[in-house]
Amino acid sequence: MTNIAIKDLPKNWKDKIRAVLSEGGTVVEARRAIDLNRYRHDQLMKIDEYRDIIEEGQDLAFIWWTTEAKKNLNNRNFNNSLFNTQMRNRFKASHDWDRDEETKPLKEKIAKAPEESEAEKLKKKYKSKKDNDKITPLKGVSNG
Repeated sequence: MTNIAIKDLPKNWKDKIRAVLSEGGTVVEARRAIDLNRYRHDQLMKIDEYRDIIEEGQDLAFIWWTTEAKKNLNNRNFNNSLFNTQMRNRFKASHDWDRDEETKPLKEKIAKAPEESEAEKLKKKYKSKKDNDKITPLKGVSNG
């Protein structure tokens, strides 16, 4: 079999890999997006430039999955079992992954990931102070 080099990849290979993985995709999906079989992918993993993009992409996928979980904390239809399975199988995360030293760099990236705050969401929903005055407190919740 012939060896493969970075120059043999499509011109926009980095963008394609990042696009797939930043949406929670797998490395298999990413390598197929640039028409690589497993053998050629394994050869390229020995090259720092390629391996760095794959590792960056895996971080992006991890962030996507954890962000989806955060968005769906109050969604009764969210499939927690699927999420837990994905985290365990794809990212080797244990049930206490948030306390694991190996995931510390990923947790830092998640913390830096842009996320619209609740305050920003409310500002969009209620554009003027007059509209904000219409918000009534929940029953049984005191303001003081």
